[in-house]
Amino acid sequence: MKFKAAPGTWRFVGGGAVSIGSPKPLRPAAANDLMLDKQSWSASASVPDGTFPFSGAKIPVDVSATNAIDGDHWTGWRDMTKNQYPGQWFQVDMKQQMTFDKIVLDNTWALWDSPDKYSVVVSNDGTNWSNPIANGSGQLGITTITFPSQTARHIRITQTGANAMYHWSIYEFDVYRKH
Repeated sequence: MKFKAAPGTWRFVGGGAVSIGSPKPLRPAAANDLMLDKQSWSASASVPDGTFPFSGAKIPVDVSATNAIDGDHWTGWRDMTKNQYPGQWFQVDMKQQMTFDKIVLDNTWALWDSPDKYSVVVSNDGTNWSNPIANGSGQLGITTITFPSQTARHIRITQTGANAMYHWSIYEFDVYRKH
């Protein structure tokens, strides 16, 4: 809409709607990677599920662990208790043993909330965990973690670094295997 206004001091108020598609398009997977179906999985974290007060209006946004495995890259898990610290963890229960060799953490909506440093362990019972199968540093936006093929039911990522400025978030947690 265009309009003309005479010189002076004016206050304009407008309204409207913006249509946003959800979920955002997924990244194309490598030709030899098969993303595991996570529809029946559950997720948990070292902190209780909570909400994030978005914008100046403090709109409560759900940041539960389950959001990281819901297939919607607009939603995600965030640890809002404090900034990144060693010992924070996020884990999934795949409900059955599965074989996999890659994890992708999508943080494109909170780039700086990528893990500072991490360690990945696996388990078949959710109590007894392996030695680390991968260690590394997070990357802004998308962190891809590869390791030798594993067969397990549970996957846990533990924060081993610290970042005094940013929280830790995972907007989508995807697990792959070669096919």
